[in-house]
Amino acid sequence: MKIFAIIFIILFSSTSISDTSLKNEKCFKKRIGIPVSDDVSDIHCDNGSVYQFQMTLKCNKETLKKIVDKLNLVKDKTSYSGLQHIFKEYDWWKHKDLQTIKNTYKSKSDKVVNDGPWYFLAYDESQSRLYLARYDL
Repeated sequence: MKIFAIIFIILFSSTSISDTSLKNEKCFKKRIGIPVSDDVSDIHCDNGSVYQFQMTLKCNKETLKKIVDKLNLVKDKTSYSGLQHIFKEYDWWKHKDLQTIKNTYKSKSDKVVNDGPWYFLAYDESQSRLYLARYDL
């Protein structure tokens, strides 16, 4: 009986981990539209809705450039502090940490209503961590 319980716990735990990992990889592919490359890891995603999502992941600068190009983003000096009321806080998305990141990008236009979704991207070079959020009205 004890062996059955141990096997059940191991199987249940590993299925849960792989299901979460698979879900986050699907979120990455759906929301960004590029394949998950070998350097991408530790993906966390709040798939939100059609209009909004938040994601963080570890990646190198080459993948950062691919994402910036794919989403048509431009370098920005905007602080995250004005955005914290829009996005949820998670253990993987801390408003306080995002406010200190200087390497940020945004959608080319600030006209969210007329030009479709607005993106915010921050890249923490010290951790090779990318934060991406989308907002649309």
